[in-house]
Amino acid sequence: MMPKRKTRVHDQLRKREYVEEKKVTPNWKQRVKAGLLMMSSFLFILYQGSLAVAATILMVQLMCYKEILTICYTINKNPSLPKFRMTAWYFFIVWNYTLLGETFGEQFKSVFEKDRYLSFIFDHSRFKGCCLYFGGIVMFVINLAGKYDIKRFRLLAILHVLLVVITLPTYLLVKCSLEGMVWAVIPLASVILNDIFAYVFGKVMGRTPLIHLSPNKTREGFLGGIVGTIISTIALAHFLSRYNHFICPTEYNELTGIIEINPNCTPSLLFVPTEYNIMPGFSMKLLPFHLDSFYIALFASSIAPFAGFFASGFKRAFNIKDFSDTIPGHGGILDRFDCQFLMAIFVYVYMSTFLKTSKFKKLYGKVMHLSDRDQLVFYDMLKSVLEEQNML
Repeated sequence: MMPKRKTRVHDQLRKREYVEEKKVTPNWKQRVKAGLLMMSSFLFILYQGSLAVAATILMVQLMCYKEILTICYTINKNPSLPKFRMTAWYFFIVWNYTLLGETFGEQFKSVFEKDRYLSFIFDHSRFKGCCLYFGGIVMFVINLAGKYDIKRFRLLAILHVLLVVITLPTYLLVKCSLEGMVWAVIPLASVILNDIFAYVFGKVMGRTPLIHLSPNKTREGFLGGIVGTIISTIALAHFLSRYNHFICPTEYNELTGIIEINPNCTPSLLFVPTEYNIMPGFSMKLLPFHLDSFYIALFASSIAPFAGFFASGFKRAFNIKDFSDTIPGHGGILDRFDCQFLMAIFVYVYMSTFLKTSKFKKLYGKVMHLSDRDQLVFYDMLKSVLEEQNML
């Protein structure tokens, strides 16, 4: 028989665990409301077009960066390091300017050249960004004063890791979305679908723990998530492929004078039904994009979740439950988008490796992005070379 004192202590511990569990367990109604709000906002953004999607991606990037910076300041036990906060945001702006300035400056050069200020901002953005970065290093060194220097250098190292891990993937995802919103929607949606299917299968069939970092994850949920994600992602890809709003690239419209999705584009061969011989005597008409969406879904359900496990290990290492409390019932922005950064890198590498446009089409696109004057100069140069070779 257990002594009364031990029984009392045991009851107190169980009561404390119960109270703590009630504190950390989110209200399911709160989660549902927040989820519906995020879903409706996402659909509204998709309706607005690729530039709205790009702006949203950059906003998510900013908030994720802020959440991790806040944690870094806290664990260093000195949130008020003189001028370091300004340095952190300075590097963040410079990195985004360098990466995005080159992308938009090259793709919409003919537009920006018509405006003196935009031309100044986007011309030679890589060189300007490099100079601004070195200027930030000089500013950092000048502000070293002996006190807190170890913490400064530690934070500077973390800062550069953050810039690579957060800003680079979002830049790549923006670049993909300009080729057609479907290249941003399918990766993002596949991760969300995997979360849903893994949760459902885990609750219904889950018996075997998957990984120590996330005790609630099960092998049955993981495998069920893979199957459900692949089927639902291919179905979603088939649905979106029917609309030019999702598959057409973002271009400058000479008639309206604005940058928008070209609704009258000719869909690429990826979205044209093709006859596939499945086996002797049996063939099917499929979109090549169905196969692309299969690989995206497979990566989203088998590899991308480990970014979430990594984030769980990070939070456990610093003894925190969520990155922040920005989204009621869900935690921080990074708690919802941790796997998306890995997906962004994969989709960009996949597109650049297996979906390369022909060199002639790429060259033609570069020429068409030149200003009217530069196009005439290019024409005169090409004409003179061909005449010298007796090809004209």
